[in-house]
Amino acid sequence: MPLVALSLVVAACSSPPKKVEDTTAKDNAQETCCCKWVPIASEDAKPTYEVGNVMECSAKQGTCVDQVQCEQQNAAEPE
Repeated sequence: MPLVALSLVVAACSSPPKKVEDTTAKDNAQETCCCKWVPIASEDAKPTYEVGNVMECSAKQGTCVDQVQCEQQNAAEPE
């Protein structure tokens, strides 16, 4: 009986590891959000809202907020 158990352990350990793709970094790079950020050269320190990539938003020291805020700002801008 110990020989059977040992052979099962050896068989389980000898199989090649399953390939697991790390898609979280790729998904985050492609994910979009409504980015709220304050431009450095802003005189009035009003935040800017724009739809963009999560990584780009982070690079601007911004935060992702509800999509509604981007829609409201776009509706308030005159055409």
